[in-house]
Amino acid sequence: MVIMFLVRLFSILIVLLTTLSSMQYYPVEGTRQFDLNSGLQVYATSSREGYVEPSLKLEKADDVYVPIQNGIVYPSFELQKSRQYVDLGGEWRVYFDPYDSHDLTLMRRSTDVLKELTKNGFHLLVYDDSNWEVMQIPSPFNLIGSRYEHYQGVVWYRRFFRVPQSSKRKFVKLVFQGVNYFTDVWVNEFYVGYHEGGFTPFVFDISSYLNYSGDNLIVVRVDNIPWGISKAIVPYAVCDWKNYGGIYREVYLEIAEPVHIDRVDVISKKLDELVDLEVRIVVSNHDVVAHKASLTLEIYGALIVGENIMVMSPVEVMDLNNRILPTTLIDEVEVEPGEFRVVKAILRDLDIRRWSPSNPILYIAKVVLYVEGFFVEDFYVQFGVRDVRVNAIDLLLNGEPVFLKGLARHEEYPDTGRTVTVEKIYQDLQVIKEMGANWIRTSHHPNHPYIYILTDRLGLLVWEEVPVYWFDDEGFSIQIVRGIARQMLLEMVFRDYNRASIIIWGLANECSGYEWRVKFLNELVQLVKKVDPSRLVAQATIWNPYDDSWEKSGCDLIAVNEYFGVFYSSLSELSRRLDDLHERFPNVPILITEFGLWSDGDEERQAEYFRKSWDILNSKPYIAGVCWWTVFDYYGRVFNTFGALDWGRSHRKLVFFQIQKAYTSQRVIRVDSQRFLWRSLDRFFPFMALISATLLITCGLLTLSPDKLRFKGIYVKLTLAGLIGLYFLVAIIYILLGVFARYIGGTWIPEFEMLGLIMITIGILTVAVGFTILYLYVKYTGSG
Repeated sequence: MVIMFLVRLFSILIVLLTTLSSMQYYPVEGTRQFDLNSGLQVYATSSREGYVEPSLKLEKADDVYVPIQNGIVYPSFELQKSRQYVDLGGEWRVYFDPYDSHDLTLMRRSTDVLKELTKNGFHLLVYDDSNWEVMQIPSPFNLIGSRYEHYQGVVWYRRFFRVPQSSKRKFVKLVFQGVNYFTDVWVNEFYVGYHEGGFTPFVFDISSYLNYSGDNLIVVRVDNIPWGISKAIVPYAVCDWKNYGGIYREVYLEIAEPVHIDRVDVISKKLDELVDLEVRIVVSNHDVVAHKASLTLEIYGALIVGENIMVMSPVEVMDLNNRILPTTLIDEVEVEPGEFRVVKAILRDLDIRRWSPSNPILYIAKVVLYVEGFFVEDFYVQFGVRDVRVNAIDLLLNGEPVFLKGLARHEEYPDTGRTVTVEKIYQDLQVIKEMGANWIRTSHHPNHPYIYILTDRLGLLVWEEVPVYWFDDEGFSIQIVRGIARQMLLEMVFRDYNRASIIIWGLANECSGYEWRVKFLNELVQLVKKVDPSRLVAQATIWNPYDDSWEKSGCDLIAVNEYFGVFYSSLSELSRRLDDLHERFPNVPILITEFGLWSDGDEERQAEYFRKSWDILNSKPYIAGVCWWTVFDYYGRVFNTFGALDWGRSHRKLVFFQIQKAYTSQRVIRVDSQRFLWRSLDRFFPFMALISATLLITCGLLTLSPDKLRFKGIYVKLTLAGLIGLYFLVAIIYILLGVFARYIGGTWIPEFEMLGLIMITIGILTVAVGFTILYLYVKYTGSG
């Protein structure tokens, strides 16, 4: 119990420290210097001098923005049947160098810096690495329970490999799916390039560096810069999840012809009964002469079944019996050597159905490339069409309100850390589906690309985000200059461009500051809207009802992490505080991007916390979705038991069943019952008073002129009947609204039915009193 108390106290102190760090930071005008670490100073405000540049940029071709990384087009990463692949996974020689410099890592790659990096000769073919350790790649080098569990720093990797002789004079691309954090690469002693960022893929053209008739050497220097020593990296704070380092995702060679397809992006242009699509194809020429390229396009339905759902190659799920678009010649273009061309096809009135969680319909676009009239390759991408937008307090999917029932997932396993397989991902998603969720937040960084291919196929909506985590204003001001977070965002967007399941790009999580945060977010919002206007953008904030940074920066909705009764206040305050937030921003949906509680050996308390929180959150019509933190336990600075299942996925806690019951039940919307009813009754009180007054006036007419009752009474009775009828009609409409919402709209608003019944009861009583007065008057006066 003492240990659990200390764990909770430590977590609360971290949250308090994060909140205290929200004091705004105002940089001094002009050039400001700060220490990255001992020895290195950089100019964060007015100069990029000293830093490495982002390795990805945008080039505009006509009206299309094309991502360029290390001099080549940033590709679509789906595996292609027509290309050769050389897997570079397996045994690598590794050397841990705790004395290497993090300062050096972030310096611009000048001749002097490269000389310093290679001073030990680790990149040389003749270097003897026989005394280095052996490690299986992919894998983090600091797995839990390993010898280097707590290591954060520089690790060198070496491996010899061969390529097919048939790949000579072809385009050979070196692909890293994920390396954390900073990567330098040499091939056969030639410096190939670098990449900064731990969660997105990066590529190099190594065609000219290879030995096609013998062994080749690849050398990789990875610096997993420790969190907390420099605000120049992303993320930089000591986060609440483990800083796994190294080559932890796949690394391989992809071999294509010199003239080849780099990207195929499918964009929905019109979503009516028939659909208009724009297909953008990027073709590159890495030959020494110009070539004439022609392209054809076909579209097929996808057939996803149990046998192929985990096969990642799009061609393997293509339904040849469901051709939507027959072979269509798109264009013929001349591609100069060393250049790329963008080819666009506008397709109108296609019989394509919309993707949704309940009906995750997917399609396969097949593009065939011919060069000088000869077949070169076919290229396949999986895609779906859907529309997501906001309208007042509603989040709309394909024009219909959708309520997001979500779970957050850290990409982590006890035995492999952040290294995953498609089988493990699929099993996790099956658990999430079993719990009744329709939404997953892949926290707090881009997860493995396989997860998004599978969420497309399984029908799970996704919030995907960059690791801008616990930043303050100084961190934001640095990133505005450095542009590394911007690079990460572009890599994430262009990697997952065709994933229909992703509906929200997350730009930041639980960050403080204000002025520079707004500037930073606004820059990213504009960037995303420029390259991908089909999705929403948001930041997940700490609880602060006065934080309008989402609005000032141009985000599409409010997204907030709430921990009432956990880190602050009490759960009894949640309902009122939510109403206050809604009243401040009444015309925007609110997403609860995190709520949760540790189990810490008390599963009943955790389950009860979910139940009480759900009853409140689920009842608010302006809440567009909720996300329980988290689906599985995970390892951070301390072991976190927020999960509905344990870390090993073997034990379902009590909260698992509470979530399952809630997420598979009908939504019950309650509009703060007392406030709603009293305001509604107050609104209709004059109406009810008018009926009563009319009855009393009738009594007055009877008293004052009984001889004229027959003449006057007809109009009085007609007026009375009309008012009573209108009143009861309104009451019946309220009841019908409640029934309609419950049985047709998929939600239940009991206050509608309650209000209607109360109105009918009061109306009947009022009419009864009025007619009783009339009856008594007639009886005792002898009138009538």
